[in-house]
Amino acid sequence: LDADDASTITLNGSLVSAWSDRNASTVTFTQAIASAQPTYQLNARNNRPAIRFSTGKFLKNGTSGLTNYRSLMVVYNDTSTAQYTTPVGTVYISTPPVGGAYHGHLDDTQTFSEIYTDARTLNGANFRNGIDIGTGITTPRPDNICVQTHSATGSLPQLLTTIGADDAQSTVRNIIGDIAEVILIGSALSNEDRQNVEGYLAWKWGSV
Repeated sequence: LDADDASTITLNGSLVSAWSDRNASTVTFTQAIASAQPTYQLNARNNRPAIRFSTGKFLKNGTSGLTNYRSLMVVYNDTSTAQYTTPVGTVYISTPPVGGAYHGHLDDTQTFSEIYTDARTLNGANFRNGIDIGTGITTPRPDNICVQTHSATGSLPQLLTTIGADDAQSTVRNIIGDIAEVILIGSALSNEDRQNVEGYLAWKWGSV
């Protein structure tokens, strides 16, 4: 998902009603309710647009979501103090290892919940602006735009359904901030690949 590619975004005035990915097999996240549509924010980052989310604003894949991914790269910020917010929401699974793929913490003092985030994510490679943040449970949510990368220890089975909020309670567990780009990858990232893409995203969005 790339906010700088206007052809992938459907607007309702200045509001976003749909955001499609750039793959040949297009996946689209939509929002039919105008009051829940995020804002298309021009010149948000580095003279490029971003999708701006706030309380009650989110986009949803209304079909079946995405599954069997392993790595995520997301350019975003989140100043929310609400419970369990996350830029990319997934269905919570109750079979071991339990959790959401990227479940937010109870407050804004941690990026991930050590209870509700899948251990494959917590124990994987987690970076912000190229800096290792370990499990993400000692690093607060990013108030400033950043490049955040997660490469799990194994394939993640949770359906990825939501952009800008948690899947289960998407009307109250919303980020407050911008999402500029989301890259989902089916395999683990080598350090070299991660660093190359992080460098490109940092240059593109002026995040560091």
